[in-house]
Amino acid sequence: MAQLKKYLKIRDHAASHAEARASGSVGIPTLVVDDESYVIESPEAAEKLIADLGLDAEQKKQ
Repeated sequence: MAQLKKYLKIRDHAASHAEARASGSVGIPTLVVDDESYVIESPEAAEKLIADLGLDAEQKKQ
């Protein structure tokens, strides 16, 4: 619960979460692929997840 409170304090003031605040959502960063949700814990975790799921290969095709 302490981690959630810490996150919400950041979310309540960070410009990067303005859209989440405006829509009334919590704004926890997630990635949804084929109906599977993944919580993104850090930029590095996002990059690894994208690579592991092969999504970076799809981007290279475009």
